[in-house]
Amino acid sequence: MGQEKDFEELKKETMEKEVSEKIFELVEKPKDFVFVKSSNVYHDRYRVNVYSSYQDEGTMSGYKSQRISHSYFCKYDGENLTILSA
Repeated sequence: MGQEKDFEELKKETMEKEVSEKIFELVEKPKDFVFVKSSNVYHDRYRVNVYSSYQDEGTMSGYKSQRISHSYFCKYDGENLTILSA
C-alpha cells in the first residue's frame, strides 16, 4: 500500500512539473521571472502561479521582492495544456 501512495505522489509531482514547463509554450515568460509553481487542484485541473521580482518603491533597502505576477487555472490531459481562466 505504501508503494502505491509513493507512485501516486511521484506521478502528481511529475505532472505538476510538466504543467510548469508547458505554461510558457502558451504565454510569454515575464522578463523579471523568478519561478513558477503548479498545484493539482483536482483531477486534471491545475493552478499555475508565475512569480516575478519587483522593486518596492516604499523601501530604501534596494532589495527586490517576489510576488505572483500571473495566475492561471488550467486543464492538463498529460499531453495538452489548456488555460481555462487567467
